[in-house]
Order: sequence, then C-alpha cells, then structure tokens
Amino acid sequence: MRLMPSGPIALLGAPRVQRLQALVRRIEFRLFGPRFEVWREWRNRRAIDRLRRRTLVITPMEAAIRILHLQRLLPEPLIALDLFGKMGVMKTLEYAPFAQSIEFYEVYGPFAAYARRILPADRVTVRVADSIAAVRNGTTLRSDYSFVVMDNPVDVYGDGYCENFDLFPAILDRLAPRSALVFNAALDDWVRATTSDHDAHFRRRRAFFGATANEANPANDLSAVMAGYERAVPADRFEILDLFPVPHAGKMMFLVMALARR
Repeated sequence: MRLMPSGPIALLGAPRVQRLQALVRRIEFRLFGPRFEVWREWRNRRAIDRLRRRTLVITPMEAAIRILHLQRLLPEPLIALDLFGKMGVMKTLEYAPFAQSIEFYEVYGPFAAYARRILPADRVTVRVADSIAAVRNGTTLRSDYSFVVMDNPVDVYGDGYCENFDLFPAILDRLAPRSALVFNAALDDWVRATTSDHDAHFRRRRAFFGATANEANPANDLSAVMAGYERAVPADRFEILDLFPVPHAGKMMFLVMALARR
C-alpha cells in the first residue's frame, strides 16, 4: 500500500516524482549499500503485516495465491522457481508456507546472503547467479517447476535484458505439466515514467508486444499487455487455463498465468 505524495512534491507530477524517488534510492544505495535497503524492506514488511492482521489489506502475492486456489489452479506440489528474489522479504516469505521447495535466485551477493538468513533452509536453495542465463542455458536445478515468480525490474538491465521478455520461451522448458507463472507487467505510461533508457526499452516493448515502429504506445492498455504474453506461449505446446491481472503499485501489476502442457 502506497500513499500519494502531497505538498510541494505532488506539484512535480507523478512521472517526475517517480524519477526523483528512483534517484534517491540510487543515492542511498551508493552511500549505505544494502543496509538501508534491508531496513526499508523490513519496514514495509512490518507495516503490511500489521494491516493484514487487521484484514485491512491483501498483498498482490497473497491475492494471486488465493485466486489460483479458489479456481483450483494452484499447483500441487508447489515446486517454486523465484527468479528475481532480492532478499525474499516482500514476496517469497508470503508464498513459502505453501511451497514444497523453492529455488531462489539473486544476482547481488549481500541480498542473497540475507535471504539465506530469513528463508526456511529446509525448503529454499539460494543461488547467487544470473537467473535469466540459468533458465536459457538449462542450468537450473530442476525442470519441473510448478510455480514461477518473476518479480523482475520493469526496465532494461544486466546483460542487455529487458523486463521478463528474455525468459520467453525458454522458461516454458522448465515447467511441470501443470504450472502457474506470476510476473511483473506494466502499461506504457508507467514504464515511461520510470525507465532508465527510453529508446532501448521501448524498442524491446514494441518487439515483444507486436506493435508497429510508428505506434507510440504499443502496450498502453491491459488487453494489449495480456495479448503479448499470450503470444509468447506456443499454443501447440501449452493450454492457457487462465490469465488474470492482480493490481500492484500504480499502473504496475502482476499477471498470473495458469498453464497445462498439451
């Protein structure tokens, strides 16, 4: 849950506020390293948990799990692959009680070390590695994951990656016969306000969502975003049992895709 800024900051407008917030976080990270980010994550986690205990809020991950369960689409057993785990505080801790095992990836060593301290060691294997490369090279520990979480940056990053686009179609080779994917997605307006490289990012979005070169907003409505991910799943290999959005901060969302191998 996020409150909108008020006062002089609000006068800057939402895109400028988001860019300013991103700049502040980069400066904090340079000055304090992971310590400040650890503190921020736990502050948010405690605030959310207080509200959850009073039934005042349901988190995006909790909503995804509940909807899958109600529709009898939550896989059993839950063999999870968490590809952008960070410290595991905000997402992994919420679904870990349902999981038989979790393979957890975080490329930044200090965050991964913290995840090892807080996640259940009997069920979670933390790997400090490039998760996209592991999926594409087939070096993940298993190839029967029934629950895949892609809490990916909505940006260009790393070794020329963009959002979760580079995981398709390779991630499909790592799935169990019945599975669910939970991943970050966003509309163009939200992306345009936060991305660090507009030209490269929007070239990749146009390519993934199938827009023409002259189309300014290839994915600025929910149906276009959902259709892009549907096209990324070969219809001769998988049946999409359901695809639904779960609201996140601002115009950010989770898309939840339930799949059955043909």
